Amino acid sequence: MNQASLNEILYEQLEKQFLVIRDEIYIPLFKRYADELEMYRKGESAMMDGTNLEEEIGDKATDITIINPYSNFIDTYPVRENDCIIYLKNELRSCLFDPDVLPQLIKSGAMEIGYDWYFHYDSGINLFKQDLDFPIIAEPRYLYRELPPGHYTGFAKGPDFSGVWPDCAALIDEAVQEHPLLELGYELMNYYQYQSRLFLHKAFKEMDDAGEFSMIEKRPFPIYIAEHDCEEMTLYVL
Repeated sequence: MNQASLNEILYEQLEKQFLVIRDEIYIPLFKRYADELEMYRKGESAMMDGTNLEEEIGDKATDITIINPYSNFIDTYPVRENDCIIYLKNELRSCLFDPDVLPQLIKSGAMEIGYDWYFHYDSGINLFKQDLDFPIIAEPRYLYRELPPGHYTGFAKGPDFSGVWPDCAALIDEAVQEHPLLELGYELMNYYQYQSRLFLHKAFKEMDDAGEFSMIEKRPFPIYIAEHDCEEMTLYVL
């Protein structure tokens, strides 16, 4: 399979993961409450404190006017894809073409971007040895289990995601307090993190097409993505 076809498949996988998260957010809240109530009626769930869900959420399960604060935020403050891609390309150039990092990158065989907690916005880049065989990971799994000990050759500062992850802390706190039963928690953060993977893929593609990575010796050169200590997947292949 050629590089272009492989990257098309990888993008489709990234997009599929993102759309699952997006579709979950856009399920009407009354429907979510109705589903919870149905599980309660079937005896498939119960409240530890003995709360009667019929009394607690019966009205919410039929109230079609309840607004999902997350989907409302996404619709009200749309992210501009092109601006995000430009921002990420500049971040990648700043990180990867740093005089202390570039020589390591040239001699590496793969790299991984690992981002931190959403509201830290930062990330790190692991560089891997050149003489290893690297898997293409379309469905997330742990990469370290497939590589020998000592596979790292260097570490660098990764892109700052503050330009593509909106500050939504107050909104999340409010949503969790207002709808504790639905456990909305991480959904909005996941939405923007997985959306940024799509933007990162496109940023790498544009830089790759422009020849900005022509100095890298090893091909193919997989680029992995993951939240710290979580399963990786292949973001793009040079």
